[in-house]
Amino acid sequence: MNPQRLGTTEKGNLVDLDLREKLCKIGYSPELAAEALRLTENGADRALDMLSNPDASDALQLGLMERQERREERRKRARLARAEQHGDMQSHQQVNAAGVASGATSAEPASAAAATAGPSEVAEMDPLDDQEDFQEESLDPDDLVPETRDVEAEDELIQGVSRDPLAAYDVHVSEEGQAIQEYLDKIASMQGICDA
Repeated sequence: MNPQRLGTTEKGNLVDLDLREKLCKIGYSPELAAEALRLTENGADRALDMLSNPDASDALQLGLMERQERREERRKRARLARAEQHGDMQSHQQVNAAGVASGATSAEPASAAAATAGPSEVAEMDPLDDQEDFQEESLDPDDLVPETRDVEAEDELIQGVSRDPLAAYDVHVSEEGQAIQEYLDKIASMQGICDA
């Protein structure tokens, strides 16, 4: 993989591919590992702490999804601008039709169009868009600090879990057992009638 596609740290260093690969071998997704390394200036320990913290990992994932949606929208606008410059309204309609036909949301038509685009159109896409995204909007590691706990909500959950689980069911075993026995007796008597 091209290291430039992973972006650069705030100090301008490329994401370390070896560290990213080690984090991937542990079980983290390549995108999240690269983002964590990018935010921590290739600090493997800090990146691992960030990835193992559920809140920080969720924030990383959310940031990556938002960035990907913006990137796709920007690519769509660039394709539409090129189509309008060339007066090629058919290409403009194909981009919109590809999104509508696939049931895509506003961020998805560009990816659908890229999938149906010819090789020349795909080659025109700017591979540095990804790097611009990393530079233009980066998550601050300090923003990934978990929110304060809601003690009242936690207490309610604990009370709900600590109660007797069978108390929630209105089942009287003796009555149910009696009904089952009557049913079995009727079946047995019906078999006796049928055999005779």
